[in-house]
Amino acid sequence: MKIVYHTKSHIASYLLHWLISQVLVLGVTYKPDIDDLRESPALDIIKLLSKLGARVSYHDPFVTSLKAEGLDVAFAELTDESLRKADCVMIVTDHATYDWERIRASAHAFADYRNVLKRDRPKRDARPR
Repeated sequence: MKIVYHTKSHIASYLLHWLISQVLVLGVTYKPDIDDLRESPALDIIKLLSKLGARVSYHDPFVTSLKAEGLDVAFAELTDESLRKADCVMIVTDHATYDWERIRASAHAFADYRNVLKRDRPKRDARPR
């Protein structure tokens, strides 16, 4: 549990320069493609960011409200506009339904904690030209 806490704290600290800004968290469930919030690191990340002053919203195709978790955080529809409005898009849970190319094209900055943008990137042709 100590490692998990330090990782969450590191994530919040990493985003320190965005804290008086809008952060859009993508994915709040414990793991991809389920609606289970138990032990989800996203909940602690949202709490830390909010406590530090960030304006946080989130999108998750499986969870449309966090009120039962004691969080009053706005659910954001995942549109090109909502991606552009965010100063940082934080990828916490990599749901299969997300269109990573669209997200990459619309957002200004990322904190990709699932390496999804790296692994989803088209491979370069390694042949000499």
